[in-house]
Amino acid sequence: MKLNDEKIRALLHAYRENPSAWPSVEPALRSELELYVYRFPRLAYRQNADVCSDFYLWVLDRLEACVAHFPLDRPIRFKTWWNAVLRNQYTHYLRAKRRGERAEVPIEWMEEDLPVEAFAPEDASFENLRAGVSALPDADRLLLLFHYMPESVGAKEIMLACTVFGLPPSELLAIRSELVRLHAERADRTRALSENLSTETRAIGELRAAVYRLRLAGGEEAEARRHVLFAKIARREGRKAKIARELTRPDRESCAQVCRLLHGAANTRNRLEIATRRLRYEVLSRGARNAATA
Repeated sequence: MKLNDEKIRALLHAYRENPSAWPSVEPALRSELELYVYRFPRLAYRQNADVCSDFYLWVLDRLEACVAHFPLDRPIRFKTWWNAVLRNQYTHYLRAKRRGERAEVPIEWMEEDLPVEAFAPEDASFENLRAGVSALPDADRLLLLFHYMPESVGAKEIMLACTVFGLPPSELLAIRSELVRLHAERADRTRALSENLSTETRAIGELRAAVYRLRLAGGEEAEARRHVLFAKIARREGRKAKIARELTRPDRESCAQVCRLLHGAANTRNRLEIATRRLRYEVLSRGARNAATA
């Protein structure tokens, strides 16, 4: 699947020139990337529609941080760079979903040119997702929008939410504004943590290369230096693990704002789980119906 490199670069250039313009840049950029993001787990790791939907929401929730460091000054195709970013995000996604377990991610490189048959016209998975969101009950759809994409909550959704959640427009607007602000702050925090994670990863790679060279050299002095380097690697691995945990830490402030819609954390968590299950059911059932009529 092709990405419009020129258009994406123009959008990122506008954002880089004025980071406060993200609310106006984000919808157009999301429109360019969302289908590619949705299909990534299936194409790269042969995952099912359930995982594709979850990963799609995961990336959209972190889109600004994901695209913020694209090297506009280098002659690199956005698609090449974006594949690497998505693989990294998929690793973080697995760690968050399998907390306490080791994330197993295939190591093979995803080809730059994806198989043509993967994007056959009859594959309507992404369209099923969008149709599934539209088909959800108002309460479920609004809850998912507030939680994952508060920037997409407009005047129409605010007025509908007044009826659904029994809150006045002023409070709903305040919740939306706070969620947008918190999402922006989290994007900044994630960006900084990602830079630190990259720094630690590069440093560990350089240290391991030095250890390998010393192993080839041999000798007592080289062996002693290797032990010193192993200690440095261990310290940096510890810092890297700490940063990774911070990246996947739940955003409690944003959750607290979403909880204001339903008056309670337990109720909100349950309703979010129900809304997510309904969305999965809608996506899978629409896919099954499409397959039966194909």
